[in-house]
Amino acid sequence: MKNLTEKKKWEIAEQLSQVMDPDTWVSYVTRAGMNRNLVEKKSTNLAQCLSVVNFAIKQDKLLNLLKQLTRDFPDTYDGLLNELETGYSDKLAKLVNNITQGNCILFLGPGVIKINEDNKEKTFNGALTEYLKNELENFAIYFDPEQQDNLTYMVQRYAKTPGFVPGQVGKEAARRFDGYRQTGQMDYGVFEKLKMIPWNLVINTNPDNILAGMQKADTYLERNYTIGNSIDDSIQNTDMDKDADDIEENGKTFFYNLFGTFKDPDSILYTESDFLAFINNVVNNAPKLHSYVTKLFDDKKHYLFIGFDFDQWYFKILAKTLKINKEERALSLNTGLKKFSECNLDFFEQEFKFYFVNDDTNKFLTELVDTYNKLVKK
Repeated sequence: MKNLTEKKKWEIAEQLSQVMDPDTWVSYVTRAGMNRNLVEKKSTNLAQCLSVVNFAIKQDKLLNLLKQLTRDFPDTYDGLLNELETGYSDKLAKLVNNITQGNCILFLGPGVIKINEDNKEKTFNGALTEYLKNELENFAIYFDPEQQDNLTYMVQRYAKTPGFVPGQVGKEAARRFDGYRQTGQMDYGVFEKLKMIPWNLVINTNPDNILAGMQKADTYLERNYTIGNSIDDSIQNTDMDKDADDIEENGKTFFYNLFGTFKDPDSILYTESDFLAFINNVVNNAPKLHSYVTKLFDDKKHYLFIGFDFDQWYFKILAKTLKINKEERALSLNTGLKKFSECNLDFFEQEFKFYFVNDDTNKFLTELVDTYNKLVKK
């Protein structure tokens, strides 16, 4: 059983409150092998049930608790018990099965690029945000302290610095990215695991090409969506058709950088205005997304999201624009490094049937690769 979201804990507590009250919860806690005297007492029944759930999780006894409840109320708790016991493993098995069939699209978010700096592990975007914060302080330019970890906001404030020119942050980001690679500060652990799986399509919302660069020659194709793609439609369509033929005939992995690339720093999206322009361009097909990409978003596809910040508004529009399937086929890894708004998580769960997994990235990917290898060897 994976770590549960706060929302899921509340949902379980609500179900427990149907049968557990101040007169019965002590009995079930004891039967589950827990010390009832260590459970924090609450004034309301629902709050007490949530306290029991949190304590059971800390003691690794939640399944034991639900088994005791299932014995007395099988119709009420059998489904919940099965979900917690096998729900994640079933989701993982289904995901891996679709990977082997070429029916899984991998999405890479900002959280996958990590560096080691000042004896700390940081995301690349986190380190870039710290740099901008220091620059703003040096120039005595105001920024909201509560937004100092928000890269988009900090880039917008950085535009107030003396001598600022458009594209400056992209060029600085590219310079720092190359520097981290040259000094050995880049952490490739996540990418080393991801390269062990033959992905069909990788949507990269970062400007890098780390994973693509780990592929064998002639086994992949890279393309980028930028405003500069807006050329004559007939030429663009011909190029896209050639790409599709190359990918399908030669079994290549297609890497698609959606928000720009370090190869062209001016193309990287950072500000709210950048993302508004991007959404407007995509919606109006000016330029259009690569036809091979849009073609793959059919009713058979499953999706794996790694390293995303679901508090960013534009991901909601992007998911809608890409026509993400709404049949419980999207799995997203949440490492816990940032606490997302429950409102936004609830939106993706309700609107696109996302299944959120709370786990360490390397641990999850190790399990994913192991499951894939076992299936392939059968």
